[in-house]
Amino acid sequence: MCGIAGIYKLDGSSAAENEIVAMVETLSHRGPDASGRYCDGPVGLGHTRLAIIDLIEASNQPFVSLDGRYHLTYNGEVFNYIELRSELELLGATFRTHSDTEVVLAAYIQWGPDCVKRFNGMWAFAIYDRETRKLFCSRDRFGVKPFVYAVHKNTFVFASEAKAILALYPELRVPDYTNISHCLRQNLTSGLESTSFQNIKRLLPSHNLMVTGEGIEKTRFWDYPKKVDRSITKEAAIRKIRELLNDAVRIRMRSDVPIGLTLSSGVDSTAIAHLMRRNNPQDSLRSYTSFYASDMASETDVAEATSQELKFDFSSVACSSDQFIERLRKIIRHVESPHSAPAIMPLWEIMKTASVDTKVMLEGQGADELFGGYLTIYFGHAAKELLRKGRLISLTKLLWASYRTIKSHPQWGRSYFFSSLLRALFQGSHKWIRQFGRGDESVYIGPLKDIADYSFETDSATDDCLNRKLQTAHHIELVELLHYGDAISMAHSIESRMPFMDYRLVEFAFRLPAEFKVNAEGGKQILREALEGVVSDSILDNQRKLGFTTPISNWIRQRPEQVVYPILFTERCAARGIFDIERMKTLVARHVAGDRDYGALIFRWLTCELWFQEFIDPATATE
Repeated sequence: MCGIAGIYKLDGSSAAENEIVAMVETLSHRGPDASGRYCDGPVGLGHTRLAIIDLIEASNQPFVSLDGRYHLTYNGEVFNYIELRSELELLGATFRTHSDTEVVLAAYIQWGPDCVKRFNGMWAFAIYDRETRKLFCSRDRFGVKPFVYAVHKNTFVFASEAKAILALYPELRVPDYTNISHCLRQNLTSGLESTSFQNIKRLLPSHNLMVTGEGIEKTRFWDYPKKVDRSITKEAAIRKIRELLNDAVRIRMRSDVPIGLTLSSGVDSTAIAHLMRRNNPQDSLRSYTSFYASDMASETDVAEATSQELKFDFSSVACSSDQFIERLRKIIRHVESPHSAPAIMPLWEIMKTASVDTKVMLEGQGADELFGGYLTIYFGHAAKELLRKGRLISLTKLLWASYRTIKSHPQWGRSYFFSSLLRALFQGSHKWIRQFGRGDESVYIGPLKDIADYSFETDSATDDCLNRKLQTAHHIELVELLHYGDAISMAHSIESRMPFMDYRLVEFAFRLPAEFKVNAEGGKQILREALEGVVSDSILDNQRKLGFTTPISNWIRQRPEQVVYPILFTERCAARGIFDIERMKTLVARHVAGDRDYGALIFRWLTCELWFQEFIDPATATE
């Protein structure tokens, strides 16, 4: 787990070492254990290392092949590297380290670009072939690891973070208002090819990129399953999920440094905790749970009980509204875009605490997008599938069960049920809700006015409505969570690993029928059944688990004069010409008075203004 950077001079001129140095210096938090650089003709590569596997100096990067032909800068982990190494040795490869880094390079030498189809893990890397002068780049299937790039001044430049590119070309600090609009209106930023900077792009998940003197070519190497397997029985599906999840945890325990776990009271992280202990009965393991100072029992009691049962060293980490803006400013500096998820706040505190004695953290991210975890989001799509099939009795049961669950919850209520159903049935309803429901559409003016919503269309050929929605959530919306998870964990020099992102489990889950996942019993049903006997019934039966929620709405109401007014209601913010400040004041006032809950919207507006201050305003731009 590291930071990567590099340049390729498309006009054939020589790459300068000082350019690589400038880029690498911005990435030191991603790799505090070592740094390196390599320049040869038009190509320069840089690397900062967070040492996780094979801690010796010989595994530092950029890594060079024995014959000196290939050079690699690599961020991530290929968890099946031991199996791949054995296969490569049978084919004649020799190794001088025990790192996965050398396996990645040897795999490319043996199989070329197709090597990535054999990788089970998370990665972003670039390999330079001195003989052909080709630079091969790749990003993992689901976009766990970041890869941003630009073509500027006849140079292809790439890095783990935009700030490394901006260190070389500060003139690229130009906002991409379409991308910013998607964040503010639809909670989307990181799942798109565009970034918040107009001329800096992302290499999309599941894509390779080849750079030569003639130009750049991108290809997709993996895609989601196109068909649902309706022949599989529930019993067979349960057995396979157990097998795949256990092995996903097993190979993600490979590490030469201490391992921890972000633990909540929910099914996903609790399951990982149990499987970690099963696969490592003797190892010292750590768990970390966030709580809010105003609600200490939110997740802590159940997580602590799980930790005691499994003999994890347990830490509960407080998150409060103290220094809210200062903390949020630091977070935006690392996320590098406006943001929509207040859950970044507790995650920041967990990673900050864990960084003292933990270098690797397992997380439960990704299960909800595989199995339909959030009833409030996915019940409408499951209902749509039942309606399409004419299963009216099952449809009635699902809608009634969903209505009762959502209506009874203090954070949701009756209106949430109907708005969720509307969004599921009518794709264009998001704009209608903003304009006539919430009323925030009129806040956006100037370059943000009248920007069309991002289309959520998927090219999946599956005839299953719920699985289509889950695929969209997985390849677009989930990347938002993966991006901030990577940014925040790496801000504290921690590698985050997610067993539910194992591609074998993903492929299998997307072949399962919708009724296995969401039904009148609730969401994530097939996973809950697969975990019977692993996780306690009290956790499996809890359909009201919300994940990492934050009391952001209360924080804003309690101290608007400290949290909101000095950031949003200023001449500086107004001068940007993107917000109708008077309209914004009206909505904030309604929120503070308790008439409506606009906490999530106000949070987005705050992060947007902080992003402008950190990256666009010359006086405060951060290198």
